[in-house]
Amino acid sequence: MAVSEMYKRLLKSLAQQLKEYGFRRRGKNFYVQQENNWGLINFQKSGKSDSSKVLFTINVGVCSSALIRFQGKDGEFGPPLITECQWRFRIGSLLPGHEDRWWGITEITGETKLRDEIQYVLQNVAVPAILDHIGDDALIAFWTSGRGSGTSKFERLMDLSTLLKLRGRENELSNVIAELKMTSAGKPTSFMVQQHIEKLSKI
Repeated sequence: MAVSEMYKRLLKSLAQQLKEYGFRRRGKNFYVQQENNWGLINFQKSGKSDSSKVLFTINVGVCSSALIRFQGKDGEFGPPLITECQWRFRIGSLLPGHEDRWWGITEITGETKLRDEIQYVLQNVAVPAILDHIGDDALIAFWTSGRGSGTSKFERLMDLSTLLKLRGRENELSNVIAELKMTSAGKPTSFMVQQHIEKLSKI
């Protein structure tokens, strides 16, 4: 069997597993909606894949609908791309050792063993991580801790300040704004910060 067909069979079998957690498949992406936000599991093929092998990794993400709307997308919007998720990670960073993790499919790959391994990672790492962070208050708690989320410090502070304002947590907002100003001082992003602050003041 061609390795591309084995990869397709793998995604199809994983769709059944993830359906139990409320995820729906769209191509290489699996989505779930909770607390008005999107959770995403993305399968990313390497550019080094060819007719003899498929190399892939897994990305996980959470997209806040409130942040998307604040950024100018009104009304309903479709499932986000992994790059649109404000909280996103490569699966390797969530596994023991925190090293980048890629899987390979070749003609000699054992389909059952590979499927079982990926199912284990999804069930015990990817799905819990997404569901633990899919709410806006969970995102605030994560970002307030100072931990990164697959985005830059500047992006984290912009998103955190927005959610604090939208959630009415004014007492925590001033410190974040101060840190945002300090991070952008003397940089081109300082103008963006000023615009951002003005926009927040109108909420």
